[in-house]
Amino acid sequence: MIIIILTPFCHAQHSQTLRGNRDIEGTWVPFDITDDPNNPGIFIELTPLLFQRAKIDFVYSYMPTKRAVKALYADELDFDFVNPDWLSPDDKERFVFSDALFQISEYFISLPVHAKSYLQASSAYGKPVGTVSGYYYYDDEHFKRVDFRSESEVILGLAKKRYDVAIMEQFAARYWSAKHHVPISLGSIHTQGYMVMRLRAEYSHLVPDINKAINSLKQNGEIQRILLHYTNHQDRLSSYE
Repeated sequence: MIIIILTPFCHAQHSQTLRGNRDIEGTWVPFDITDDPNNPGIFIELTPLLFQRAKIDFVYSYMPTKRAVKALYADELDFDFVNPDWLSPDDKERFVFSDALFQISEYFISLPVHAKSYLQASSAYGKPVGTVSGYYYYDDEHFKRVDFRSESEVILGLAKKRYDVAIMEQFAARYWSAKHHVPISLGSIHTQGYMVMRLRAEYSHLVPDINKAINSLKQNGEIQRILLHYTNHQDRLSSYE
């Protein structure tokens, strides 16, 4: 069953109520954290601030991330957050996108002992690589995917030496490295881009107000404050960038 929680704002100037999702499995950390009410995640803090400024109401459903992506395509959800570089060209034509919220990078990561072995992406080609089931990796024909359900399990697989290298978004890598006490090193960048809000194309008229809200949150430092709150676990991270 999908649980829906209405999050109304006063004085909304738009009649639409947009439908978003909370990851019920808690796999999209630190963007959505289900087991800590005081620290719900980057996008769970950012979304109400953004929509309040844009004067748009929204509701949350609760479903797994992979199910939520299907729901977006099935007109059961209206928005999510994504790096457009993670999408295929066909996907990009089906949606509209906001301005950039913040930069995001995906790295080849390893234990520090292997750090210097993965300063080039090609060093991972032909080898087992820790990945998340259902995620799109543009070059996965060049390596052997070892799929897990979440980034948390990918980090644990790295610690157990199931493979020497994995691909992971940097914020998630920093979070789970600290959470599981697994020191990691960043190697070569796999993809780099910007996180944006993705909306179904019929809501293109809302994008200007959403972009104004994003600009406001950047100028007053709210986006940076939220990012720092969730990504300052650097004591266990060695970087060889």
